[in-house]
Amino acid sequence: MYCVIQEIPTKKPDKGGYARELKVEYLQMTIMNQDESHYYYTTKGKFDRPIKKAYKISIHQSYREEGHVKKKQFSICTVNYYDLATGIFSLYDWGDTKIQSTAAALGCNPDVLYDLIAKKIEPLQNTIQAEFQETEEYKTHIKIDQIIAEYRKNKEKWNKKYGFTGNEYDKCYDVFGTLRNPDLLDQFQKQRRQSEEYYQKSRSYQENFYSNYNQYVQSSVEQSDKQEALKAIYRAAAKALHPDANPGKDTTRAMAVLNDLKKQWGL
Repeated sequence: MYCVIQEIPTKKPDKGGYARELKVEYLQMTIMNQDESHYYYTTKGKFDRPIKKAYKISIHQSYREEGHVKKKQFSICTVNYYDLATGIFSLYDWGDTKIQSTAAALGCNPDVLYDLIAKKIEPLQNTIQAEFQETEEYKTHIKIDQIIAEYRKNKEKWNKKYGFTGNEYDKCYDVFGTLRNPDLLDQFQKQRRQSEEYYQKSRSYQENFYSNYNQYVQSSVEQSDKQEALKAIYRAAAKALHPDANPGKDTTRAMAVLNDLKKQWGL
C-alpha cells in the first residue's frame, strides 16, 4: 500500500489571487445627528495566478490474484497548486471522507493512510511554498498584512490613551498612520487634558476630604480617650475623699475643689 501524487493540468486559472494594493477611502455618515465620518481601508485589484496545475492524491494497493499482480486505486482528493502554496490546504478538510471509506475498504486504520499521504504531500508543499514566497504576490500580501497589523496595534493603543472604543482614531488617521484631520485631533487632545485636570482635581478633593475626615476621627478618638481618663481620675479622687474613707477628717473643701474640676472638665 502506497500513496501516489499525480500532477495534472487545470483548464481554468485560479482567480483567488491576493490583493495588489491597499487603499484609503473616506466614509461620510451621520448617526443620531452625530458626525461619524471616518477613514477606512480597502484593497484594490488581484494578482493573476499563471500556474495552471493541481495534484491528484490517491492510495494504491498491489495484490496477487491467480498468479497475476493486480492493483486497487482509491482516489482521495485533488488539490490546486495555490491551495498548497498559500497553506490553506488541509488533508482532513479535503480528504477525510475518502480516507475513512478507503481505510474501511482496505481493512486498516485511517491514521495509516493519513501518515502515508502526509509523508508524500509535505515535501511537495514545502517546495511549492518556497517558490510562491519568491513571487511579487506573496511579498505584497505580507506587506499589506504588516501594515494592517500595525494599524490595529496603533488604533488600540490610541483608543486606550484617549479612552475611546469607537472609530475616533479613524476620524483622525488612515490605515498608514497618516494624520488626516489635525483639527479633530487637537480637539480630542484638549478633551483629554480637561479630563485629566478634572481627574486630578477630583482626586485632590478626595484626598483632602479623607485626610480631614481621618484627622477628625482621630481627634474625636483622642478627645474621647481624654474624657475617659478624666472620669477615671475624678472617680478615684472622689472615692479617696469620701467621708466614709476619711473618718474623723473634714474633706468638704477638697470635695468642693474636685467638683469645680469636674465642671471644668465637662464631666
